[in-house]
Amino acid sequence: MQVIHHSDDLGFTPAITARILQAWREGLLDGFSVLANGSDLEGAREGLAAEPDREARISAHLNLFEGPAQFPYERLPLITDMDGQLNASFGGLLRTWMLSPKRVKTMLLEQIEVEWRAQLERIVAACAPRKLSAVDGHLHFHMLPFLFPIAAKLAREFEIPEIRIAREPLHVSWRAGDSLSPAFAVNVIKNLVLRVCARSARRVASEHDLRAPDALVGLLYTGRMTETAARAGLAAAQRCGAQRVELLLHVGRATPDEALRWKGRADAASFPLSAARDAEYAALQALRADGARARESRADESRADEPRADEPRA
Repeated sequence: MQVIHHSDDLGFTPAITARILQAWREGLLDGFSVLANGSDLEGAREGLAAEPDREARISAHLNLFEGPAQFPYERLPLITDMDGQLNASFGGLLRTWMLSPKRVKTMLLEQIEVEWRAQLERIVAACAPRKLSAVDGHLHFHMLPFLFPIAAKLAREFEIPEIRIAREPLHVSWRAGDSLSPAFAVNVIKNLVLRVCARSARRVASEHDLRAPDALVGLLYTGRMTETAARAGLAAAQRCGAQRVELLLHVGRATPDEALRWKGRADAASFPLSAARDAEYAALQALRADGARARESRADESRADEPRADEPRA
């Protein structure tokens, strides 16, 4: 089973960007998602430019939840506040779609497509000459059935071959505390909702000739991705027959002096500032170290099986 070690949020803040780039340079990460409207997109550009020969699977992290929009409120009134800050929520978008007349639904889709296209343009420019490998969504908003076709359409427009389909096999980590928090119960509900959304997403991705990893591990334990939780998720994906799995971690942590970015948005600030992100970085280090030891052991066994030069060959 191929595992893609991935972190979201490159470009979010200088501290988050620095930590993700560090993990990439150390060979811990295979790739990362880039946020167009973070405060350090320039830092992401410089970090990529400094390592032109190092491979990276780069994804565009489409955002509707927080940070400055690419256009003012007057152009995007359904997804921003009057200061031009993105302020959509997963549930709020769903309610708007279910309860609004057709005219409002049309306006909503138009505004989101305009915003996401502009975000993609910024990310493509920042990463050039590298090509983007995938598209995904901040907080998985792109998985909503009325938004996934927009993300897929834009992926094809920008010649991006993959899109994230957020589907994770249900599993439980038995490490003490991993599954006992209220956050885990919320993530179970979110996982079930995303699994329903994935049904139509697979069809739309196929229609647009887009690939996707067979599974995503990192939803159920978002914010609590210990080494044990990651291993439990990967084992569940393997049992389901997944051949290619995206292991999602959030290894970059914002510093207290960067908290002003989230002024008035305590709901958005808690996870980027959380010490849990340090724990996820440590989990990534442990997983990669174990993987390296396993590869060395297999290499030693292979060498031991080879006949010595002075031994007769069969």
